[in-house]
Amino acid sequence: FSPFLFNGMTFSTGGYSAEFGDALSSVLLMNSIAEPDQDKTEISLMTVGLGFGKTKKWDKTSLSINTSYINLKPYQILVPQKLDWNKPYQGFAGEAIFRRKFEKGMFKFYVAYDNSMFDLNQEDINSSAKVRIKNNNDNLYVNSSYKGSLENGWGLQTGISLGLNNVKMDFDQSNLKNREVASHLKLKLDKKFSDRVKSAFGGDYFITQFDETFTPISGGNFEADFKNNIAAGFVEADIFFSQNFAAKVVTRAMYSNWIKKSVLEPRISLAYKVSSKS
Repeated sequence: FSPFLFNGMTFSTGGYSAEFGDALSSVLLMNSIAEPDQDKTEISLMTVGLGFGKTKKWDKTSLSINTSYINLKPYQILVPQKLDWNKPYQGFAGEAIFRRKFEKGMFKFYVAYDNSMFDLNQEDINSSAKVRIKNNNDNLYVNSSYKGSLENGWGLQTGISLGLNNVKMDFDQSNLKNREVASHLKLKLDKKFSDRVKSAFGGDYFITQFDETFTPISGGNFEADFKNNIAAGFVEADIFFSQNFAAKVVTRAMYSNWIKKSVLEPRISLAYKVSSKS
């Protein structure tokens, strides 16, 4: 992701919302820019590549595009390498985000693609000859989201995403291919009932499909795959007992059809402000 698409990041190592579940030890919230303030052109020059970005703003819509290309060959010519490269690492990436402002909300559509590859001869402790390793990776990611307000003070957030990842790897004369398709649907409603109580609830649905084929040097194919759908719902409340003391009470329920298991995750976190600066 290009850093130019975000106006802030928050890293939480505990006490995070029931909006995020499972066995997470931390959450990294990446807040994308709601609306660019002006037209922009961005150019980045590096010893290993270059990048270009353009943002165009209209009355209620805007479009941002970023591209980058990285190639380590010029650098490796200047700095000799111990590795035996047939084709040094190179990668291309491009992304675009479209925004549309409505009277009570904002719609965003985002698409990103990247391709990376390398080819080298790797020393192997089990062989006097080097082993050739070749890797090619394609990744496509698309998401759309809407955030706005409803009647009676309710807020709405909803979105859907789709990711496609393809990996092709040659190890000596063996070949490995895998493909992953993942999708995420989300809905969240929130409301501030008073200065002391805020509440939110919503749900997620995750779809993952993975296929892998390994063709060894001896011939034949070994195939593996899995499909997993996860449904989840959550409800939470922020309660302010005073200006210095607050609590977050949450619960989240999840079900995975791959392991045929449900789980309920209740949590509570407390916060106390000990002084004006602490």
